[in-house]
Amino acid sequence: MPSQKNFLPSNSPLLPAVAHFLLGLGEELKDTLVIVPTAQSGRQLRQQLPLIAGRPVLAPAVTTADVLYAPQADSNAANKMQWWNAWSETLRSYTDSQLEDLFPQLEGIKRDFNWGLNAAQRFCKLKDEITVVDHSFSSVAAIADVDKERWERLASIDKDVKAFLAKHGLRCPAEAKRYAAENWQAPDKVKRLVLACTPDLPALAIKALQNSNIPIEVLVHANEDLAEHFDQWGQPDTAYWNSCPIPLPSPQQECIKLHSSGHDSSEALIKDLSKYASDQVTLAVTDQAFSTLVSDSIEQAGWPCFDPDGRLVSKSGLWAFLKQLRQCLAHSNSFQHVQSLLKAPEARYLLKSIQSPASIARRIDTLFQRSLPQNFDHAIHCADETLAPVLEELQAWLSTRSDDASRFLEKLFDRIERSPDFPTELIDPFLEGIETIKQLEFHKQRLNYHHALELIMASCEGVKIHAERAGTVIDQLGWLEIPYAEQAHLHIVGFHETCVPERPHNDGFLPESLRKKLNLYSREQLTARDSYLLHSIIEARKDLGSTHFYLSQTAPNGEERQASRLLIRCDEEQLPARVQHCFREDIENKKRLPAYSEGGWKLTLQHGLKWPEEKNLSISPSKLTNFLRCPFRFYLQYVEDFQRSDFDSQEMDAMQFGNLVHDVLELYGKDPQTRDLINTEEIEQAFTDLLNTLFIQRYGHTSNLPLIIQKESALNRLKAFAPEQALMREEGWQIKHVELAIGTKEKEILWNFDETPIKMRIDRIDVNQHNGSWRVIDYKTSTKVKKPQEEHLENVRATDDPHHIYGELLPPASSRARAEQRWKNLQLPLYAEFVRQHFQLEYLPEIAYVAFPAAASGTGLQAWSTYDENVHDCAMQWVSQCITAIRQSKFPIRELPSNMRSWDNFADLSPTDLASAFDLTPAS
Repeated sequence: MPSQKNFLPSNSPLLPAVAHFLLGLGEELKDTLVIVPTAQSGRQLRQQLPLIAGRPVLAPAVTTADVLYAPQADSNAANKMQWWNAWSETLRSYTDSQLEDLFPQLEGIKRDFNWGLNAAQRFCKLKDEITVVDHSFSSVAAIADVDKERWERLASIDKDVKAFLAKHGLRCPAEAKRYAAENWQAPDKVKRLVLACTPDLPALAIKALQNSNIPIEVLVHANEDLAEHFDQWGQPDTAYWNSCPIPLPSPQQECIKLHSSGHDSSEALIKDLSKYASDQVTLAVTDQAFSTLVSDSIEQAGWPCFDPDGRLVSKSGLWAFLKQLRQCLAHSNSFQHVQSLLKAPEARYLLKSIQSPASIARRIDTLFQRSLPQNFDHAIHCADETLAPVLEELQAWLSTRSDDASRFLEKLFDRIERSPDFPTELIDPFLEGIETIKQLEFHKQRLNYHHALELIMASCEGVKIHAERAGTVIDQLGWLEIPYAEQAHLHIVGFHETCVPERPHNDGFLPESLRKKLNLYSREQLTARDSYLLHSIIEARKDLGSTHFYLSQTAPNGEERQASRLLIRCDEEQLPARVQHCFREDIENKKRLPAYSEGGWKLTLQHGLKWPEEKNLSISPSKLTNFLRCPFRFYLQYVEDFQRSDFDSQEMDAMQFGNLVHDVLELYGKDPQTRDLINTEEIEQAFTDLLNTLFIQRYGHTSNLPLIIQKESALNRLKAFAPEQALMREEGWQIKHVELAIGTKEKEILWNFDETPIKMRIDRIDVNQHNGSWRVIDYKTSTKVKKPQEEHLENVRATDDPHHIYGELLPPASSRARAEQRWKNLQLPLYAEFVRQHFQLEYLPEIAYVAFPAAASGTGLQAWSTYDENVHDCAMQWVSQCITAIRQSKFPIRELPSNMRSWDNFADLSPTDLASAFDLTPAS
């Protein structure tokens, strides 16, 4: 039925004008179907009608244009999962040669479930896209200038897909849409249809309207003198709207605000918003890269923000949990994804054996750090009595394959749906997905558990979670929702090129030239639509409000941005000034100050930079090393308990690798049958046997490639040491103690220095059977050879002040060096002092490293030949003064050189100096 256009004056807000028009229909309103641009537009219109009428109004049916071609309930249209499955099965049934038009390089590619699903999603999306403009693969092939063979191949495959669906009593959903449009009739009791300012109707919707059996009123938000620039359905004419000037409010310096970064734009926005009451403001974000930044900034300023479009479920924590579960199902014997799975909140609902989620999270982290489990059996063997039942239950969940996939998913849904974080919006789509899996199984298509879950997740990932609007002060709209916003003052953040005008997504099948032929949302069409919308929203606020654009030269992720071309659509005499303003290069790049500089908070030290009286002080060589590096960082680590851990490693870290080598040497030194071996081959074999046994105990019989490589590296280093061990034994050196523990629970050897307990473990103590001399050895596994003197002493730095000096300095390292030396490590001197005292020696023992570097040629003894009583006395003075400084709570910050930054676990606390991030008020 012919349509009638009605023009709503452009100098007044659109929403009240549409409401007035509808209310003017009187009693006919209840029998009217209203088509609006977006779902949010519909919500706004329904709220506006009773406000304008001043009384309750029986609202008309308000919906979006896709209702005009939605398949009927009895059409037997396949859902997304069924459609994808049909495409996937059909594609995978073809030979490589049959698909070479679509996939030129299939050789060597595994055409498995994932390949089929990804290809199916791509082609279904492509068909959906061309269907909306009333085209099929065949019709596109008929008019395509290039890639004609590809479109013909798609048409052929599509025919087979339809046959596949027909066997299961289903119909292609795209064809069902075309059929619905061709046969659209207004629902019963609907006597009139109103197109309420919908400037981008799909061709399929227009086809349905052309077949309408009821009057159609077309509303256009424009002055009537522009009538010739719209078609009968209110769609803007591309020739006019792609060239007409867009009159921006003046002065343009106040209208267009250009900043160097999104943070600066947000600050300017908040400053401007504070001038108005919240019900006078419309906020829109047209560049989604700025969405989170803007909403966070607004809320921090005290304006709770609401996104009417909702949040994708695929961005939720639940989705991350399902991804981990899918990976665990796909690799049920692996342990790689179990850690993240068990730490997710949903895990407590999946597994009944989890009683304390926090405790399980700590225990699983500890297990990963200690044992690097490669599979469930190994993990359960190494787990404690609390974690083991959880792992056993999870293993049963992942390894059971007796149920059909649909039954497994029902059990899964029954568990995780109890989680308070499970969104209600996901319940129906998830259950519909399970029903679809059942139908596939009924037709003898058996799916693996992880494939079935992946199929459901793919069908649900577009579901949006809508938060409660209660307490909201301001809505954060998208570009297409702005016209229906009635507030007088409009603020648009991110009015950038490629965002407005919107750029069609890149698709190798649909170049711009073909899009134009198909009338398929080409750049030309989108530019015309967005030009008209910009003109409309500016004109609506020209007299009674304002429009502001906030541009940034960079996005929050660092990508460059440019002003939209629509902002420079103006007369020639205005163009130079407009371009100069929108693309200025002299924008001040404000440095982002750290958060603490804004005032209001700093990190507070629990004990106020004072060693707590209730905390017993004990010293170890590693503690002293950290104190000498930086006393303040020492305080953060040992008093405030600032720790950094890595839980995601699939291989041994440096400490674990070193411990493995140490433990082999410990077992070797404790066994009377091996420690006195003098034959190199026998020593090598002993090292090999001990390493194999230890490795299996810790990492299981089945290990990943990185662990296997590390094991071989450890074995090569041990074998390289075998000749050195044989030589030391030949020279008379006998192992007296290995891994001698001082001040630890498992041993009763106690030792105090300056009335302070010392805790340490000495790798090895030898006694020479020929001359009675003693030697203390510390094993060092590292990339390069480490020498004792270089590891214990360093030059005094220019930045060191008296607070960093804890005793006498030593002479320069050589005649060429100028700087005196200070201690940076007191490990071997402490070992020497203990051995002399404990074993009542008259003289100092020798001290040395045994180096185990990556290059086998460097393996061997590294003795500190110049270490004497004078050097030792200096070292003990430093130990004593360090202990005194700790007891007196003297923790000055020491600047770290660049070669120590990798050790600094606290650098990320502040982008400037570390002290600025803390409230260092002296403790009372």
